[in-house]
Parts: sequence; structure tokens; C-alpha cells
Amino acid sequence: MLNYSNQVNNAKKPKTITVFYHLFMADTQNMWIWWVDEQMSLLKKVGLADKATVNMCITMPLGLYNSKTGHSYDSMVTGYIKDRYPFVNIIDMRQVNEQPNIYEGQTLEKMYEHCQNDDGYVFYFHNKGMMSYTTHIPGAIKDWRHYMQYYNLEKWEDCIAKLDEGYDCCGVDWVERHDIKLDFVVQHYAGNFWWAKNEYIRKLKHPLHIEEYMDVDAMMRELENYRYCFELWMATGNPKQHCFHYRRHHQYDNQGLERYFIYYPREMYDESYKSDEENRRYSKIHILTEVGAAGEFTWRDHRLFADWLIRRTEPETVVDLGVDYGYSTFCFALPEIGHVYGIDSFEGDEHAGVKETYDFVLKKKDELELDNITFIKGYFDDVVKTWEKPIDILHIDGLHTYEAAKNDFEKWSPLLKENGVILMHDTMVERFGVKDFFEEIDLPKTNFKHCNGLGVISKNSNLINEINKNFEEFIQ
Repeated sequence: MLNYSNQVNNAKKPKTITVFYHLFMADTQNMWIWWVDEQMSLLKKVGLADKATVNMCITMPLGLYNSKTGHSYDSMVTGYIKDRYPFVNIIDMRQVNEQPNIYEGQTLEKMYEHCQNDDGYVFYFHNKGMMSYTTHIPGAIKDWRHYMQYYNLEKWEDCIAKLDEGYDCCGVDWVERHDIKLDFVVQHYAGNFWWAKNEYIRKLKHPLHIEEYMDVDAMMRELENYRYCFELWMATGNPKQHCFHYRRHHQYDNQGLERYFIYYPREMYDESYKSDEENRRYSKIHILTEVGAAGEFTWRDHRLFADWLIRRTEPETVVDLGVDYGYSTFCFALPEIGHVYGIDSFEGDEHAGVKETYDFVLKKKDELELDNITFIKGYFDDVVKTWEKPIDILHIDGLHTYEAAKNDFEKWSPLLKENGVILMHDTMVERFGVKDFFEEIDLPKTNFKHCNGLGVISKNSNLINEINKNFEEFIQ
């Protein structure tokens, strides 16, 4: 009979779990934040962040990154990701541009190197939908992403169990078909989220040695880049695969194009999901994304500053002059500190366009479940006559002529508390008079240069200095 110490020594050691998350920064407005918030928060929620080593491999298109001067993303990476998601190990690959258009290949290379000396399990996923948020199909892609996250992330323990059973890899929506254009058999997990054994990954060719496992000439001839190669790479070793679910119930062609156009809500695949109105609601971040899409995201990257400012100043009263689709109003309200008043005629103007958005913002307020917002339908000059609440933060974003901006400032700024803050949007747009008026203001101020500009004014010079220090790379 073995003694206790021998039993311990002979006990089967748990396999290591390593996550490789590919973050592709495809734009210049930090839209990657939406995906990071969704996906890293989910890692925490399901407990995988506590059980696994999480690597975030960051890339961007060739030409966006300046290796000598850096990029405005730098402060966001170090400040935003590290502060909110300390469990993440950041692997910054933005300077690795010797091979253009290698897409996910850089992250897969890091995974491949890791698997050479580790016998555990790896999980690969990415910010699916980054390239499609400005198209007509972001909702369908979002559904697809959530579908993959449900089986690969929310049910990650089931994935581990399948690998323990002897499968080389597992995921959802396994595809095996003859690609007519490329004239070879395609097999992969559609969408490219998957789990695999490290010992299987070791058997594969190096992911960047494309010519050793793929017909590069055919790929370049038909698709003009290598992107698709990396989606197919994991399956090039003919793995013993397990597929939890297939998303093939649509009457389209066999090329998989239906995945880009079909909405696929959770109740279509999660048997435990109750399809009542409460459970149909998107998370607050998704609703905010939809609001921003309706408003063409002209205020989108100021969200981070708005969140910081609200938490830093803890205002009692915020007034948003010019609601439009409500994006800035919701940004001020989401920290759920103080009360936000969104004031607008909801008739549109020559700069915003003629549109009725009152019902839209009321609906989104309900979906966001925010009780700290009051929308006031009226003209600024009329509302100010009866206004009595001292204001902590005033956001001026109405008509952008010089005269209108000056009028809004002069009528509403006397209602500001002594060390209150005034924000003025579109201060970097040459054709708008608000830019000229902002430049004339003789008070402590600073100006964000992105998303059409956001001017910040306050008698509290210490706050202005703090903003300049914390958001240095975004300040004009």
C-alpha cells in the first residue's frame, strides 16, 4: 500500500490553462474598448480569469503605429486595461511589422511558442466584429460572437472535460466543406474561437510559415491577403475535434456567408435561457454601443473621460445641452453618480440634422435601467429661465454656430457651482463657430483633440492640470 506522500507524488497534476486573446486595434478612435470590456469582464464573471493565465496580444494595422514616437493608444493600454483588468498579461506586438498583413498570425505564433514547453490546454479567441461595426451587419456579428462565447467561455469547464476525454480541440460551428474558389477542403471552427491541447498544437507547422500548410498563391489570388490562412491554421493537423453546436440551419449557400447576416439570439441555442423581455435586454455596454452607432459615434472616445470626470468630481447635477441620440447623456449617467438632465428640443438643427429622437432616448434609458436621468423637452433659452439647481458639470453641445455657443455659455454658466466644469463639444471642427468661441474664453481650460474636440473649462485650475496629466496624449 502506498503511503500518503507517495499518493501525493503520484497524483495527477492539473493541466495548466492558458488564454491567448488577440486584440486587433483596427481604428483610430479606440473602439477596441467595447470588445475588451465585454470579453475581459466575461472572463472574470465565469471564473476563468482566476484559473488561467490570460495573455492579451495587441496588434494594429501596418502604418498606424509609429515605433519612434509611439501612439495615443499607449496610455489607453497601460492605463485602461491594466487598471481594470489586472489579471491580464499584455503582450504588445504593435512594433512587430516586419511581415505586413499577418493579422491573427502574431498571436498564434505566441501560442505556438508557448505550447512547445507546456502540456496543458490553450483557449484562443479575439475581438470578433472589430472590422464590421461600421457596416450594416454589426448586430449579426455580435450575435455570432456571443454564441461562440457562450460555449467557449461560459461553458469553459465543459470544454476542459472534452479535452480530458481525448479530443484534440473543441468549439462550436465546425465547418468541413470544399471551398470552390480556393479548390481545397476547408475545416475550422467558424469565427475562430476554440480550445486545444498543447500537445496537438505542437504537431502543427509554425503559423507564420504559411506556405508549409496552405496554398498561398490561391489564397492571395482569391482573397488578396493571408487573413483566412490563420483562421484555418489550427485544423491543418486533422484534429480529433468536438463540436458542441452547429449553426447551420439557414437556407443559403454552403460558403458560410449566412453567418454574417443572420441574427442569432441566445434563446436559439441556450435551452436554459428564458426568452422573456427582461432576459432579452443587452448589457449596458451593448446598448451604449447601439446608441453611439445611431449617432455616428461623434462622441464615442470621450466616454472614458466622461467616466473619469464623473467619478473624480462626484457631481450632484449634470446638465447636457443637446441630447440628440443621447450618447453623451448616457455616458454621464452610467457611473450612476448624481443626476443627469438631458435638455433638447428634439427637433434637430442645421448641424445635427432634422430628426425626432425623443422616443428613442426614452426607450434606451429604460433599457439601460438608469433612474438618474431626466429628459427635458424644450429650448435652452426657455428652460434656463426656470432653472434653480446649482450645476456641477455643464455640457454644451447644441447648435455649433459662434452666436449659439456664446449664448448657451452666457445664459447657463452663471448657474455653475464655483469649481464646476463646463464641457464644449466640437471644439476642433474648423467650420463650427464653437471652436472660435472656445478659444476666446479666458478661464483655465484644456482641449481634447479627438472625436471633433472636447473643450474643458473650470475655475478649478488644479482639476485642469490633473486632466492634462492623466490624458496627456489626447490633449491639444
